[in-house]
Amino acid sequence: MDQTPSATDKTKKQFLYRRGLIVLIALIVLEIFDYFMAQWSNGSITILAVLALINAVLIIQYYMHVATLFSLEGDH
Repeated sequence: MDQTPSATDKTKKQFLYRRGLIVLIALIVLEIFDYFMAQWSNGSITILAVLALINAVLIIQYYMHVATLFSLEGDH
């Protein structure tokens, strides 16, 4: 059998890499925004909790791959 990756495999890997990089950049921007919001709002727990929830959702969805746990395909 030929073990070389197909063009679709390479395209999918490039897409996943690019998406992971975009999510990483978004998390960095959100963390910087968290810092400035904490300074500006004197540490308002409501604002910081919402921002922390957004960060958590991004991490769980894109880095922990929780969506694949519930997929019907069965390949995790």
